[in-house]
Amino acid sequence: MAFYTQQQGNNVRLVMQRVKLFLFIFSLLISLDAQAIGNKSIYSGDDRVSISEASLLLRRLAASTAIMVSNYYLMPNIDYDQYELFAPLSLREKKNVCSDVAFASDYAIGSCSGFLIAPDKLVTAAHCIPTGEECAEFSWVFGLEQDQDILSVDQVYTCSKVKRPRLNWSLNNPDMVIITLDRKVKHYYQLTIDNERQVDKGDNIFTIGSPLGLALKFSGNAKITKHTRNHCLSNLDTFQGNSGSPVFSKRTGNVIGMVVSGGQDFIYNKYRNCFELKYKRKGQEKVIWLKKALREHF
Repeated sequence: MAFYTQQQGNNVRLVMQRVKLFLFIFSLLISLDAQAIGNKSIYSGDDRVSISEASLLLRRLAASTAIMVSNYYLMPNIDYDQYELFAPLSLREKKNVCSDVAFASDYAIGSCSGFLIAPDKLVTAAHCIPTGEECAEFSWVFGLEQDQDILSVDQVYTCSKVKRPRLNWSLNNPDMVIITLDRKVKHYYQLTIDNERQVDKGDNIFTIGSPLGLALKFSGNAKITKHTRNHCLSNLDTFQGNSGSPVFSKRTGNVIGMVVSGGQDFIYNKYRNCFELKYKRKGQEKVIWLKKALREHF
């Protein structure tokens, strides 16, 4: 049997103390690094609210807002005049977001947003429908509640035609298309459209749409940060999936534009192996003026 001398024992204890100190410092650095990433969020904080929890007025405006959903998720049940959702994924499963991201456990089946400008016509971002194929491959769903597995036929509409903007070489063509639906929407609510001259930099605005493919969400507490001829920039809390969302003037409650692009939504946290919200320092969410685009390009 081997015995340690007192000096050898002291050396072993010294090594063990140094190992413990190294592990403590290393874990502290990881924690601080993760906090530096995790404590950041979009603009002044994620203020999204589910439409089901919003005011009556917002729910009325949301009645004309739809989610673009792949037909893969929609199983028609002709016997009961309804659709069943097929294998819907949660936001965490679909996007690998961290568990503390808002709505991480909710279904995320959408890809874009859109809203009605007539009982059977809606507008959305052109990049959501880059080719004619998407018209047949996707449907437009109204009134989707979170975790709703069964949809009535009055909630689901298909695309019958896509109208693209007229080419105008003297103007920047808008990122917008008009979709003609297969029939008139049953629970249609007429949205009023204001022109771009009725709002200015600093005005309060809000949007309703499908961020990251979720059921409709309201996002307010935002302002116009830049006002230009064809569009404005804002600090709306919008995400991929909000493209095609209507943007409203908070003062009038009327539509002024449509979300078409924005800043980066997430950053990857390698210590947590998931995506966290990215803090955006400036108003980067681009909103095109709706009435101007319709007047000049359609």
